[in-house]
Amino acid sequence: MNLRDREVSLFVNKLRKSLSNYKELLIAINNKRNERVLESMLVEQFILSTTILWEAFINDLFVAYILMSPRHSLSAIKTRVLQSIKNKHGDMVLRYLKLRFPVKMNKAKVIGLHDQKGWNITASNASELRDLANRLLASKHAKKFSLTAEDSECYDFLFNLRNYLSHYSILSRKKLKLSIGNINSNSNAILKGNLRQIGPYLKYKNRAGESRAEFMVNRLVDLVQKL
Repeated sequence: MNLRDREVSLFVNKLRKSLSNYKELLIAINNKRNERVLESMLVEQFILSTTILWEAFINDLFVAYILMSPRHSLSAIKTRVLQSIKNKHGDMVLRYLKLRFPVKMNKAKVIGLHDQKGWNITASNASELRDLANRLLASKHAKKFSLTAEDSECYDFLFNLRNYLSHYSILSRKKLKLSIGNINSNSNAILKGNLRQIGPYLKYKNRAGESRAEFMVNRLVDLVQKL
């Protein structure tokens, strides 16, 4: 199993375990006096933890791909550093400059080179994700991050949902509503709906009995297989 496959397997297992735990908690609060309130609390926390796991997975997946083919990312860093020095100090300084990069790469070195502030290697929308992959990854890996229209909808939606569940701000709510409005594909149709209250929105079930929360987990399991 290569590094990419390992990260995908770990993430999928975490998702499935989390979904199983969520369903078990729903059973535990069944017929409680304040069941509806508890359901909303549970689903909001469940989806927040799911989207946080998703962001962490994207970071770990990028690190895995960089470790598998490090030459491209090192070349990208070298180009940016040299261009920055040239812009500030001119060609003469550039002539006397030599850059040395690690001969062998590990996770800590990749993070040190590409995530200096320690906030994860991530992107706020599918377009940024594609550009980030093209900049950091070898082409054979980067092309996987040029998402289809339906996967792009899903990615943008999940990122905005994570932001809203994190702090419930006015702007994050507006962005989440916008991403819901931008959903056009049939595969994501269940995500369209009224956002008056986030708990009931996430608990909504389609005719097949699948809730939006459960759909998001299953959708992510499908999506990560393509990356």
